[in-house]
Amino acid sequence: MTAAPQNQTSQTLLPNYNGKYTTEKHTWPAANKEELDILLSYIHPTIISLQETFLKVNKIVIFKGYSSYHSYASEINGVAHGGSAILINSSTPHRQLNLQRCLQAVAIRVTLRKTITVSSIYLPSIYGF
Repeated sequence: MTAAPQNQTSQTLLPNYNGKYTTEKHTWPAANKEELDILLSYIHPTIISLQETFLKVNKIVIFKGYSSYHSYASEINGVAHGGSAILINSSTPHRQLNLQRCLQAVAIRVTLRKTITVSSIYLPSIYGF
């Protein structure tokens, strides 16, 4: 991802030792796409959810072997704020859901062992969360 030198928080859906899927939280600099590429290549998560992507509408970010879905960041005076995304392994059956929203959110329907819905939502600190 490019732009702001702030931290980016994500939750990764990973298989645990029982074959179930769990969520883990990761933080890294938003401008460091290379670290995310390394994480994807070593861990091979099925799904990763990102918030504070700072991704502007005119930017395209590609991760090898992953489909990506974005809710682009809002811009104030040319500076991106927020944004959310979901990366999913391209071989995993899924489809994007069409959300009617005023939030920066994206959702997909995924078939793992059963069908689940995964969403990524950015809530600015003004909401008190």
